[in-house]
Amino acid sequence: MPKGRCTAGEIRRGFPPLFGCKNAPVRRCIAPPGSLLCRQRVAIAAFSGYYIVWMATDPTTPARAVFYCALCNTLAGTVEVLPSTHPEALSNSPTISLKDFIGHERVAITGNPGNLESALKKSDAGALYKVERLWAPFYCPECARSYCVNHWKVIPVYDGDFFDCSYGYCPEGHKRLVED
Repeated sequence: MPKGRCTAGEIRRGFPPLFGCKNAPVRRCIAPPGSLLCRQRVAIAAFSGYYIVWMATDPTTPARAVFYCALCNTLAGTVEVLPSTHPEALSNSPTISLKDFIGHERVAITGNPGNLESALKKSDAGALYKVERLWAPFYCPECARSYCVNHWKVIPVYDGDFFDCSYGYCPEGHKRLVED
C-alpha cells in the first residue's frame, strides 16, 4: 500500500490494511461519497478486488496531492503546500514542497496560493502544471499523463561546471523542462 495517509475517494486493490495488504496499486474515485456513481464504483470495485477508502478531510491540513505513474502505478511525485507556520516553510511564507521525483525541493509561494491549492485538492496534475510547470515535473502536458522518474529520461544541463537545469523526455519522447 502506498505510504502516507489515505485520501478521500481512493480505490485500493486488495484487502484493507487491517488484513495486511501491502504495496497495493491505488486508483482514485472522483465520485462524491454516497452518490449513485460512487455506489456503482463501490460495487464494481468490490467485484474486481478493489476497495474504496472514504475519510473525512481536515480543513487545517495543508493541501497535498500524490501522483502515480500512468505506466507502472508507482509514486511519481508528492506536492504539498506548507502553511507559513510550518517548520519547513521558507521565509515565513506559504511554501510548496515537491518530493519523490528528483529529490526534495521547497519554494516560497508569492501571492495567493488559491489556484495551487485547488489543483492539489483535485489531484489534477494538468491544473498544477498550468499554475507553474516546474511544480509538476512528473507531468507530460502533451500526453496529459504523469510518469515516475524511472520512465522519464532526465538530462542535466551544465553551464561550465555549474548545474543549470534538467530536461526530461517522457516515454512518448516529448521534451520538457523538469528542473531549473
